Amino acid sequence: MIGTTSRAKVELNDIQGNILRPYDYPHAMHTLVRVDDGAAARAWLGRLPVTSAEPWTGPKPEATCNVAFTYAGLAALGVPANLLATFADAFRRGMAGRAAILGDLGQSAPANWDAGLGTGEGGILVSQHSRRPGQLAEVVEELHDELAYRGIGTVVHAQPADKLHRRTHDDLFSHEHFGFADGFAQPAVAGVDNPAASQKTRTRFGRRVPLGTGEFIFGYRDSDGHLPDAPAPPLHRNGTYMVYRKLAQDVAGFRAFVDRAADATGHSSDLVAAKIVGRWCNGSPLVLAPDGPDHALAIDQRRVNDFDYRDDKDGERCPLGAHVRRTNPRDTLAFGYARTTRHHIIRRGMPYGPALPPGAAAGGPDRGLVFVCFNTDIERQFEFIQQRWCNDGDPFGLGNDTDALIGVRPGSGKMTLNGQPPTFLSDLPDFVTTRGGEYLFVPGKQALAALAQGVVA
Repeated sequence: MIGTTSRAKVELNDIQGNILRPYDYPHAMHTLVRVDDGAAARAWLGRLPVTSAEPWTGPKPEATCNVAFTYAGLAALGVPANLLATFADAFRRGMAGRAAILGDLGQSAPANWDAGLGTGEGGILVSQHSRRPGQLAEVVEELHDELAYRGIGTVVHAQPADKLHRRTHDDLFSHEHFGFADGFAQPAVAGVDNPAASQKTRTRFGRRVPLGTGEFIFGYRDSDGHLPDAPAPPLHRNGTYMVYRKLAQDVAGFRAFVDRAADATGHSSDLVAAKIVGRWCNGSPLVLAPDGPDHALAIDQRRVNDFDYRDDKDGERCPLGAHVRRTNPRDTLAFGYARTTRHHIIRRGMPYGPALPPGAAAGGPDRGLVFVCFNTDIERQFEFIQQRWCNDGDPFGLGNDTDALIGVRPGSGKMTLNGQPPTFLSDLPDFVTTRGGEYLFVPGKQALAALAQGVVA
């Protein structure tokens, strides 16, 4: 059944927005709330202007609003134990409870996370996006005022995020703090018309088809033709699981390491950085542009994502351990696309903190990535990518080499640059540190109404 897709009509009006199609707004605020009064919180949920996945027929709204719940938050709203027990074990344990699986150790351990994250205190995450920072500030202030005035809950974590745009002669894209264009290779989903999504799977007959809707939304068949395990009614349809993860980036440390590695290997700094990531800064993939960034390729929405590694099996163009090759191996591993696509996630992350100017020293404001992804099976999708592909080199024949960007240390502390002969980047520092996170349930709008009305209590 691999490669089959759901034929059921996707109920976009009942699915929350920013999951199947990105908002692509430049500003966001994620507010995590502790529920202080369950009845007041349920009434408040019924008033929230939650944005759906329906296409906009006119101009984009000035701001959007979406809501998700931790296990503790659902319990605080009065969801009964027998219904809570139908949620996935990973969700019920929470991200902090899965720290050993994810490799959140040392400075990334939950004991060092930002206040309010991973403690079980936070229950409801409200994510607001806007085109203008002033408009976002207004809707966030209104949210906080209502929470306090009505005694609904207490804000335990508030995280702003803003796109970084880099304007040069070569590109105009949203970038992350290490300087790379971001957001490529999003999965194409059956029943959803999203030109920005391009990653499809191949059937046994060689056809390329979208991934099953059930990989990302409950109530639809997945790419194996099965219905994913979902919470019991009335929370069983048009929802998904959300992974929220705050990742701090050591930008000065990354730049310094790249420069040292360039001196040691004889490569340019730009090439070393590209080998670590698997793409040039403008997004053009190394496997298609091994000699330098290709602007025409980077802006070609299809070609920049629609490639494989059949002509680079030894990793001499794009190293086997490059970040994009580890997080999305395409045809690299045994069984090729047939199994790797079962681990896809939909990513909706956004940077936080100001950009570090070129040549600036370490220090100053915190900066990094608010990583957000959606999937119906946290263990098979998000956790598998982090644990098996990023923290373990064995699937790629790399021993205990971990992903140079987000892999857990201790590993070998090196990255192999494949070639004749190979070269090595050694003494890899921690470029990224986990500052906290949550596993959340994003209900469909009818399920949200059921929560608000207390019918599941």
